[in-house]
Order: sequence, then C-alpha cells, then structure tokens
Amino acid sequence: MPGSGFLGRAGNTSVEFGLVLTPLLLFIFAIIGFGQYLWYQQTLQSALDTASQYVYANTNQNIAVTEAAIPAQVQAAVPGLDPTLVSVTTSTSVVGDNTFMTIGLSYPFTFLGLWGSPTLPTTVTATGTVPVQ
Repeated sequence: MPGSGFLGRAGNTSVEFGLVLTPLLLFIFAIIGFGQYLWYQQTLQSALDTASQYVYANTNQNIAVTEAAIPAQVQAAVPGLDPTLVSVTTSTSVVGDNTFMTIGLSYPFTFLGLWGSPTLPTTVTATGTVPVQ
C-alpha cells in the first residue's frame, strides 16, 4: 500500500519513551541518593572533628566529664541532620603511657528508590581516635 508506512507505528514513540524513562529515573534517583549519602558522611566527619577538637582541648579535665560532654558537642555540629538520631559511642584505651579516646558516630540512612519509595536502609558511620594525655 502506498503511503501507509507510518500507520503501524503510531504508538512507538510512547513505548520508546517508557523504555528510556524508567532507567533514566533510576539513574537520577541513584545520583541524588549517593550525593545525599556523601553529604551525611561529610557532616558526620565534621561533627567528629569538632568532638575530637573538644576532647583534645579539654585534656586537663576528668576523662569521664569530657566523655559525657561529647554527645552535646556532636549534636550541635550536625546541621541538616536530626541530632536525636546521631548515635555517639566513646571508649578509652591506654597504650604505654598514653591514653586515647575513640569516638564513633552513626546515623541511619535510607536510599530513595524510584518515585521516592525507601529502599536499602543502611548506616552512615565515622570513627576517630584522639590522644587524651
């Protein structure tokens, strides 16, 4: 039939758009989720640096007093995150004549799936060791 070359292809554009849109949206959500994960990691690392500086600056105080003040220092140093969800762990260790404090921070994180559905729950962590004496 002459002139009927496009009659059987009326829905091809819609099908091709649907086939391309789904992986494209998955890719875009993956980039956004990974960027958010890196931002959380950087925020926790910055809070860990703040807590480490506090411990190092207050080495003349009792270690228990310094250890008790660390969660408040961390919670004040996590802009954009829920401070009540930041978990702070501390422990001290002695190596020879030196005392060290290990500070660990963790924050729950869930990647967003397609159309905002939560998937893959994980935890963002940061750990550091500071000399106390």
